[in-house]
Amino acid sequence: MRVAKPKAIKPKVPLERDVQDEIVKVLGLVKGIKVYQTSIRKGAGRDGNRGGGQDKGIPDLLVSVDVADGVYIGLEVKRPGPIKWSSPEQAEGFHATRFFVVQGPRDALSALRSGLYNLDEGYFGGALHPLHEQLERLMAQLKPKAVA
Repeated sequence: MRVAKPKAIKPKVPLERDVQDEIVKVLGLVKGIKVYQTSIRKGAGRDGNRGGGQDKGIPDLLVSVDVADGVYIGLEVKRPGPIKWSSPEQAEGFHATRFFVVQGPRDALSALRSGLYNLDEGYFGGALHPLHEQLERLMAQLKPKAVA
């Protein structure tokens, strides 16, 4: 009689929408920013086909900073693991540094911090400093997740 070998249990990689929900939840704790979700999950796109109807290459999340009128930081959400681009426009936007790619809340906080560092602190009269402090505190509170 043959004995079946036990199958290796692979940890499930979360869906992109679940990663995005977790990121939006954590970013909601940051005072002084507003998160806009550009990805639409239900319904047909403009052309009647699958998709949300927005132009290709637009990141999933746009973060506006209250003290920096007209400034948005783009976050493209991807599942943990190797990055798979859904369109050439998306890959082009990332390589042109138009937005950050994030695979979880820690990545999102880090990307937001990097985006804020690129802003001229002197121009905003030190108003960005409290945001930097909030992001640092939140990052310290989040435990890194192990991904297989």
